Amino acid sequence: MDKIRTYAWYWLACLELFSPKFLKYILEEFGSPEEIFSAKEKRLRDFFDMAQVQHKLRIREEKRQWEERFFASRNWKDIVQSYNNTIQRGIQFITKDDLSFPEKLKHVEETIFWLFLIGELPNKTLPTIAVIGSRKCSSFGREVARNLAASLAEQKVQIISGLAEGIDGAAHTGALFTGEKTYAVLGSGIDVCYPKQHLTLYQKIYRQGGIISEYPPKSAAIAFHFPMRNRLIAGLCDGILVVEARQKSGSFITVDRGLEQGKEIYAVPGRIGDELSIGCNRLIQQGAKLILSVEDIIEDLEEFYPKQVKIAINFKKNQPEKIFNNNLLETEEKIVYASLSLVPKHIETICIETKMSVSQLYPFLLSLQFQGLIRETQRNYYMLNKKL
Repeated sequence: MDKIRTYAWYWLACLELFSPKFLKYILEEFGSPEEIFSAKEKRLRDFFDMAQVQHKLRIREEKRQWEERFFASRNWKDIVQSYNNTIQRGIQFITKDDLSFPEKLKHVEETIFWLFLIGELPNKTLPTIAVIGSRKCSSFGREVARNLAASLAEQKVQIISGLAEGIDGAAHTGALFTGEKTYAVLGSGIDVCYPKQHLTLYQKIYRQGGIISEYPPKSAAIAFHFPMRNRLIAGLCDGILVVEARQKSGSFITVDRGLEQGKEIYAVPGRIGDELSIGCNRLIQQGAKLILSVEDIIEDLEEFYPKQVKIAINFKKNQPEKIFNNNLLETEEKIVYASLSLVPKHIETICIETKMSVSQLYPFLLSLQFQGLIRETQRNYYMLNKKL
């Protein structure tokens, strides 16, 4: 692509002054990003006045200040230097004019004009599922997201999410655990890890997948960025899996964007009356596909990626299955093992159900952990170490 146009796109991306709708509007008027850059100041001021009158342009600050920022940014030398610095840091800048720009994103209603990228984009020949849900999820939800993502990744389904706390982080972790790739779409600048506690996860993802954002380096994680981020997640995937969601959840923005784009919606059912299950149960009630195992998703993906999915499934079928022989456990271990499930359980509850004291229980819990049959999800909470 013409380098001049790349620099002009980069200039618009770093401005962060235009919404996607207005950017589409101004491009229709001027024809290209370089024409916007080189247009006479009077013509641009007249255009901004007209656009504001017609409610095409919404400005979050005083108009004169906004315009001065715009015109002051038209410094070609600074733009080229900033672009080169960005590329030297290992950050890719891809526009809709590039051959590598994802085909799926070309059909999103609120146009996506560019992407910043560290790592790589999802492989267009493989299926991709977005796994999303509550930031303040339950231990059960976290484990379900991790297990489902891991099981999907093992069958060559790419996992995409938003790097948020809770379900997002669990999904990324599950995919990474299998050695397969996962992709995080940010509501901040490409080099701004949000939330900060996911820095290690962020670093693993760009080495084993990719970090993607519409926002330029150093851009803060601002609230209104996230609804726009969600349309990107929906655009890049083939289907959206919701693991846990409250009645009014940000996950529904991604779901709505997915429905607009004709994507399949999947939901994990939850207990009636559980606050974190209301959203998923509502989605199922409204037509989302109820998910009990990854096979419920794989059977849909087979229609669009028959060769890849069948190869992955056949490979898994041909692997020798590890059979757990319950008879090899001691009697007390069997009792402890039988009391656990895929829902994390507190040690006091296990004591009551097994009729053992904590001191009696600990050796059996440790033994089962060493055998890889159970695991401690957080302090004093235990569950079966099985994939769904």
